[in-house]
Amino acid sequence: MATESEKANIKLRELNVKRSSIKGQITKFKNYLGTLGEEELNSIELAELSLRLNRFEGLSTKYDDLQSEIEVLNSKHLDDEIDEREGIEQDIISCIASAKRLIDNTNMQIETRRNTAWALLCERYDNKRLLINYHISELFNVQPITRESERSLRYLVDHVTKNLRALASLGQPTDKWDILLIYMLSSKLDTHSLRKWEEQRNSFDDVPTLDQFNKFLTDRSDVLESLNRNKYDNPTRIQQPSTARPNQGSHAQQSNAHNRPQVNNNPYSNNKHERTSYVKAFASANQNAQRKFECVICNDAHKVYQCPIFRNNNYNEKMAEVGKHNLCVNCLRQGHDIAECRLGPCMVCNKRHNTLLHHDTASQPASSATSHPATSAASHSATSAESVVTFSKQCPNEVILSTAIIEVSNPLTSKTEKVRALLDCGKPVIIFENYSRLSKLQRSFAYIKRFIFNLRNPLDKRSGSLTTNELKDSFRHLCSVAQSQCFPIEYKMLKHNLPLNSKSKILSLSPFLDENNIIRVGGRIDASNYPYEKKHPI
Repeated sequence: MATESEKANIKLRELNVKRSSIKGQITKFKNYLGTLGEEELNSIELAELSLRLNRFEGLSTKYDDLQSEIEVLNSKHLDDEIDEREGIEQDIISCIASAKRLIDNTNMQIETRRNTAWALLCERYDNKRLLINYHISELFNVQPITRESERSLRYLVDHVTKNLRALASLGQPTDKWDILLIYMLSSKLDTHSLRKWEEQRNSFDDVPTLDQFNKFLTDRSDVLESLNRNKYDNPTRIQQPSTARPNQGSHAQQSNAHNRPQVNNNPYSNNKHERTSYVKAFASANQNAQRKFECVICNDAHKVYQCPIFRNNNYNEKMAEVGKHNLCVNCLRQGHDIAECRLGPCMVCNKRHNTLLHHDTASQPASSATSHPATSAASHSATSAESVVTFSKQCPNEVILSTAIIEVSNPLTSKTEKVRALLDCGKPVIIFENYSRLSKLQRSFAYIKRFIFNLRNPLDKRSGSLTTNELKDSFRHLCSVAQSQCFPIEYKMLKHNLPLNSKSKILSLSPFLDENNIIRVGGRIDASNYPYEKKHPI
């Protein structure tokens, strides 16, 4: 049976092993601080240092308790133990002070840059007079509502409320402007909403306030939203025959008037090409009591695609009218854009634009030659309930496409070459990158980097459109930030040329950091003849 002395020796040996482990952790933390140096830390390094410092401060308390037990058990060598305590505590205090100094210096530099940037932004944009003029201009230049819809009414309320709050924060007495604002905004309403407002206005005993006007618009938009929801949720209403309510029953036919194929069976045509060519006709039927549509181009009672002035214009003039009256490029109607249009594409090229806006030089003679008989035939039947507009397309043997000579840059050799690029003139310009989150983030970040560059280099400021190099640099920086956040440990190890942990998820990809601090895939295809981007993808 072990004596008390033997038990004390065993306990002392165990405590010495634990103390050696603590010494190793102190040495490891000291070496880690040495790798950071005295430079400013980035966000990842700052967060990692703060986390390690919290753990290290807990290690100091643990060592103090452990050393006290050792001194009790090893009282014969108490002087040596006291010297040991002083040496280790000195190392701990030194490491904690160095870590806190790095954190404080980094935070101070970040705060200094933030204050400098904020001061520059305030100096550039904190102009009270310009801000007031801008918000007042937004109130006066609000677009009139041409078609009754809940979306337009809600936008009007939100738009006015937003600008009034901004003006109030700038010290303007917006609470005294109710009469002027109601008069101005009521003139922007559509006919039906204005009539309803005048009816409700007569029920007020006193002059209505802006809050009452906004409440009317909100209630009106709720009613319209409920009506539209019931219309689309009830399938029996859509399937009702057009004879019940002719003005609404033929809505589907009217909406698709420019995209419904028909066959031209005119036996009196003298043009053999017209008789043999593939003909597509687009019809709009108004049965019984014909509904009157006001054309925004000539103010006559027909739709835009039936307007003779619009149809006789060339492509450029048609596109100018579409932009002037804010028409949908696909259905030639107001109130929505092409992204919300439910009608089908062009019947000629199957692209998202109206067939009347199809720009094809090879088919223009045939289309004009075919459309005249149909238009004249429709004009002779003034009492008829149906008007037909036709369009035809020849199938040419040869097609001439427009091209342009552009310069392209090779990212590997940085050499530029002139090539011929194909221009697509058959559809309106729709830049899908405007709806891409990555491309918008890339361009926004490129503008931020340009702003920082101009602050640091006032004599060499950049302006104008973004260059290819700026977009590439922005993309590389975003990749680096994303990788450092998704793989923080691996990114740190690769940056210091240290081997990855065996449990790392990307260890099998043989990753490495390139000259732009981006993690790329290594591996056995390193010696292949593939380009660098294919051999080592991001």
